[in-house]
Amino acid sequence: MTVKERIELWKTHPERFLDTSGRSGAKTYAAVNDGGWYLKVGARGSLRKEYETLCYFSAESITPELLGYESEEYDYLLTRPLAGKRACDADLMKDPERLAQALGEALRIFHEQRRAKCPFSNSVEDMLARAKRNHRRGIWDARLAAYVGAEDRDRLYAQLFGEKECLRDDVILHGDYCLPNIFLDDQYALTGFLDLGAAGRGDRHFDLFWGRWSLQYNLKTDRHGDAFYEAYGWDAIDGDRLRLMGYAAVLG
Repeated sequence: MTVKERIELWKTHPERFLDTSGRSGAKTYAAVNDGGWYLKVGARGSLRKEYETLCYFSAESITPELLGYESEEYDYLLTRPLAGKRACDADLMKDPERLAQALGEALRIFHEQRRAKCPFSNSVEDMLARAKRNHRRGIWDARLAAYVGAEDRDRLYAQLFGEKECLRDDVILHGDYCLPNIFLDDQYALTGFLDLGAAGRGDRHFDLFWGRWSLQYNLKTDRHGDAFYEAYGWDAIDGDRLRLMGYAAVLG
């Protein structure tokens, strides 16, 4: 089937698809009994970068096989499924310490790859620009603010910009390093990554912050966060940069 034929099948026979959408704005549908493929649907233009990052990372065999992309009245992205299970699968969360270690090891491997001429950016400059814009609009994430222990939005903003010089773009980020986007096999070996639409040059502590936050969110405890950092490697983790990336996340 061509890309357009698959899209038309979804439009005309929605009963043949299972809604597997996550927390993002896009919707994702799994084709049932039709060879195994996924259709992601988003606002026009919203999935272009994810399509481009899939093309870029495809040579590493860490992303789903790309079947096609179309941008019409909506964006349509078609892929094959990854092997393994999402890291938030109940079977994998039965051993949270092992899960935390696997996620730390996988992230360090991802960060240590020397990817020449990466065309994408999720840089410190980009993050600070988002924080400045959202602060001006009065936008922040109160849930994350409570998690990082920040009660005053203006004070948080002042600390972020007062200490920003310690931040640096030192790796290629995943950009959305949370449990639903990491796939592992039954032995906790990495099988691949989803949702690399925010991947790009940036500060490694952005992924480190979100990885630990996602662990505690899914496990309902922060008890295994240090195991995640230990597996990643304390040698590469700076407490001040990690704290500031948390502030940046609060402000968007």
